[in-house]
Amino acid sequence: MRGMNSASADLVYLDPPFNSKANYAAPIGSEAAGAEFKDTWSLNDVDIVWLDLIEAKHPKLWRVIHAAMTDSDKSYL
Repeated sequence: MRGMNSASADLVYLDPPFNSKANYAAPIGSEAAGAEFKDTWSLNDVDIVWLDLIEAKHPKLWRVIHAAMTDSDKSYL
C-alpha cells in the first residue's frame, strides 16, 4: 500500500482476525511495541451474571445462542 497513489482511495478498512485462537503482539522495536491482544475466547472471559441476565430476560434468544454457537462464539458476543 505504500506505493499506492494516495488519491486513489478515500478509505481503507482492515478487519482484524476473529477467533484465530492466537495471541498477537507488535514486534519489539516497532512503533507499536507493547501493543497486543488475544484472539482466544472462552466463557471464563464473560461475566456470569450477564449470561444469567440474558437467559432470564430473553430465554428464546438464549436457547438459540446456546444451541447454535460454540462457547468461543458466545463469549465473543
